[in-house]
Parts: sequence; structure tokens; C-alpha cells
Amino acid sequence: MSTRPKTYTAAAIVQFLLSALNGIVSIPFLMRGAATPDAPPFFVELVLFATAILGFICAYGIWHNQRWGVLVTIILSILTGLVNLPGLLFAPGLVGKLVTMASLIPAITIIVLLLWPRPTPTSGPPVHQ
Repeated sequence: MSTRPKTYTAAAIVQFLLSALNGIVSIPFLMRGAATPDAPPFFVELVLFATAILGFICAYGIWHNQRWGVLVTIILSILTGLVNLPGLLFAPGLVGKLVTMASLIPAITIIVLLLWPRPTPTSGPPVHQ
């Protein structure tokens, strides 16, 4: 039986899915190269792809209940949130703001799941008075 808390399992799954989505989204832009004028800056796409790879490593660490996985995932989620936060104010149009919000929600969810208090084990059945 696994000693991994259910919140860690959920956080690992969310982190894995978020990393897969980031990797899938960034690959077409990386294949086009830096000379595409309508694409985001090439450096931004490289960073997005690198964070996707790091996210897979973090998901592995959480899944195996490793402390480093939890710590690196929290740091990665905080950085992701901080990078996306200005988009709530400065993104062009409603669609840009919604995309920004959609990228913030998983980061916040992962942090909450990893910091959720673990249930304390009891030594026996509850005593009714």
C-alpha cells in the first residue's frame, strides 16, 4: 500500500498534465524557429519547454513521495504564477486574460495540494464520551 497522501497523488497528476500541455504547446513554436514574427519570443518558448521537462521530473518526485520533488514543484509553481500574474492586468483582450487565468489555476492548485495538511494517524478507534 502506498504511503503517498492523496493530495500528493492529485498534485503529481496535475503537474504531469500541465507539463504535457506546456510541452505540446511549445514544440510547434520551437520547430518554426526564432524568425517567426507572429509567435511569442523564441526565448519564452525555450523556457516554456524547459519548465515542461522540469515539470515531468517534479511529477516523478512527487509521485515517489520525495521531498525534493515537492520543494522543486512548489518553487516551479510559484515562478509560473509570478510570470503569468502580469497577464491578468496587461494581456490583450478578454481571451488573453482568460488564458492567463487558466495557466494560474493549475499552479495555485498544485501549491495548495502540496501544502495541504496531512492527516495525523490515530492509535485506535475514536473514543465517544
